[in-house]
Amino acid sequence: MRLASGLLIGLAVLWGCVAAFGAFERNTYEVVGTQLFMSGEITPRTPASFEAVLDANPQLQTVVLLDMPGSVDEYAVHDLGYLIRDAGLDTHLT
Repeated sequence: MRLASGLLIGLAVLWGCVAAFGAFERNTYEVVGTQLFMSGEITPRTPASFEAVLDANPQLQTVVLLDMPGSVDEYAVHDLGYLIRDAGLDTHLT
């Protein structure tokens, strides 16, 4: 019984760590014409998901940043900035 309780507690702690370190996508993207509307917290997964949206939508010219509450990974923020710059995209803050 103690072993089962210990395993459940361990799984709960592990699940919390996974969520805290950005294992889940926390961004939403909506493409409207040449604009990409983006919102959510920047996580380690954000640059890859952003790049996938860019690849699927070569017509994009502007990234409109809506509700961006922050980040959990400063390196992901830099990577995202480089992706935006390298693609030659304009940005618009709301």
